[in-house]
Amino acid sequence: MCRKEAVPGHSLFYFFVKGAISPDVKIQKGVLKDFADDQGGQTGESGVPEPVTREAPAPAAAAATTASNDASRTPAPVQKDRLFETLEKERSGSRNYAKLFLIAVVLVVAIGGVTFYLTLPGPGDVVHAPKGAEDAVRAQLLEKQKREAEDIVFYYCGKNSYWARADVKTRKDVPNPVFKIGKYAATIKGEDPNWEVSSKPIVNAEDDNPCS
Repeated sequence: MCRKEAVPGHSLFYFFVKGAISPDVKIQKGVLKDFADDQGGQTGESGVPEPVTREAPAPAAAAATTASNDASRTPAPVQKDRLFETLEKERSGSRNYAKLFLIAVVLVVAIGGVTFYLTLPGPGDVVHAPKGAEDAVRAQLLEKQKREAEDIVFYYCGKNSYWARADVKTRKDVPNPVFKIGKYAATIKGEDPNWEVSSKPIVNAEDDNPCS
């Protein structure tokens, strides 16, 4: 019978324990090594993985990125609504301008009408001689009164009715006192060329009363 020699420094219990737990210990060491490799080698001295710190993005860059994404995601109907609002504002401005222009035209016409009405001659106002009236007065004085007219002033008395004061030349070579009178009053009615003219000498204040 052969006899096994004992290994110096180790007992039989040591070999029994080593043979029982050694495989498990090797497995655990392998798992820990693989975990450490997955963490990129970021393990402490104790073998526990250290937490990974991640830097937050800059606020300005994040806001710009968000705004860009929001702009790119703006729905087409919203843009169409904004375009419609812009066109509606332009049309409203054009309508307001047209209203203001119309109001200005109405005011100008109204002011012109009032001015024209206020400048219309009233009875007794001095006016320019209507067409053909002055020639008709001169012809009547020369033919009927035998007097040559000089200056003539016309007064408005109403529709197609005028009164005129005419200065005439005096004649001292004629003994008739009527030829020494220097003013005549004339009444003119009608219209050109059919004026009806009558005249008389002005000898007192009552005769020199326009439209009397």
